Amino acid sequence: MGLIRDFAALTKARQVSERLPVTIGALSGGGGISVAPVSLLGSTGTSGWLFAVIDRIATAVASVQWRLYRTLPNGERREVLSHPAIDIMQTPNPFTNRQEFLELTSQHFDLVGEAWWVVLSNRMGTPVELQILRPDRMRVIPSRDAYIAGYQYRLGTEVIPLETSEVIFIRRPSPLDPYRGIGAVQSFLVDLGSEQMAAQWSRAFFSNDATPGGIIELDDAEMDDTQFERYIARWRSQHQGVGNAHRVAVLEKGKWVDRKLTQRDMQFEQLRKFSRDVILGAFGIHGSILGISENVNRANAEAAEVHFARWIVRPRCARMKAALNTRLLPLFGDKALEFDFENPVPEDRALLLEEADRGYRGGYLTQNEARSRVGEPAVPDGDAFFEAPMTLAMPDGRILRRAAELPAPGEVLSRTALRKRIEEVLAERWEDRLGSEQRRILDHIEANWPDNA
Repeated sequence: MGLIRDFAALTKARQVSERLPVTIGALSGGGGISVAPVSLLGSTGTSGWLFAVIDRIATAVASVQWRLYRTLPNGERREVLSHPAIDIMQTPNPFTNRQEFLELTSQHFDLVGEAWWVVLSNRMGTPVELQILRPDRMRVIPSRDAYIAGYQYRLGTEVIPLETSEVIFIRRPSPLDPYRGIGAVQSFLVDLGSEQMAAQWSRAFFSNDATPGGIIELDDAEMDDTQFERYIARWRSQHQGVGNAHRVAVLEKGKWVDRKLTQRDMQFEQLRKFSRDVILGAFGIHGSILGISENVNRANAEAAEVHFARWIVRPRCARMKAALNTRLLPLFGDKALEFDFENPVPEDRALLLEEADRGYRGGYLTQNEARSRVGEPAVPDGDAFFEAPMTLAMPDGRILRRAAELPAPGEVLSRTALRKRIEEVLAERWEDRLGSEQRRILDHIEANWPDNA
């Protein structure tokens, strides 16, 4: 445990921000933005919309619930309630809880396209901790024979060698470098640079812009220094400050030339909205997820939530699931274990009801199976399939529904006999109905009509 604690303490203590070499080369993006991982990791501090996207995804991914299952020999899967792997997922290390660990993993993945975990084991070889490593400090050591010989984790001048069995690497594969990943941020570096420069221009405009709001043009008479200073002092005393705003100016031997902002100066708002849409498009997120109410109604807002869960949150959880099941759980020596997560995609209640109804009426779902589809409990005698009532349609549109009124199986009736039977049934029904109505009317008169009326 001493080596484990030393590594953890070193990782926490050396939180330096040095720029490290990148295996794909230090390519330069637009707007002065470098694709070095350390710059990508810090890009959320330069764009509010990028921070909002990264934070919303990370929070959603970390909120998904995880469970551990064991597959029995008969193929049945049962949940495991107590296991060291569950403890590691709940508290990956003494410094980080599950929420923070998964949020940081999601942030690294979306900014750089890589997430690195190192497994710390005890002397028996059993995993006891998971530490998350910064991608900009990791270096892959290629191997001609084994593809990857190992890894190096660099902290300034410190180099920590790591075996492949100690490292869990989650990535979005890069089309250029087979050993590294690629993040969504790298796809809009030019637009991100424009967003930053537009923000800096706006800040400079309000803080220290030297452009005057207007110009005073004097006649050809030349003033000496004393006259000039007196003129400036008088103008400031009469018009400078909030209390003197919009006062009428009277100029002696001069005229006021107004200077208005041009339409070109007013395009920065559109530029920043365009940059916002580029960021949202790169991550595939609808604006309503971030609270943007432009062109949003309830229907497309709910559709956006389903899309966000289905195509943003669930795929990231699936990557983590594959890493946990193929890299972490085998270290416990039990091949029957499997981590799985609850589906974050919200259910479409109307669609489930329609599918359950069609399945039951179509004869391929029992009543209880259809009820389970919509989350309803089973009912007694609900394991039977739907039986459609026997019906007979008449030419005039009437329908007889009681089986007793129809010909028995194998019984052959002529058209005249069948017509006669139907007429008898209908006559019987009308007599019963009229008689029932007659009794109700008489009972009402008996109860409410006075005898001496």
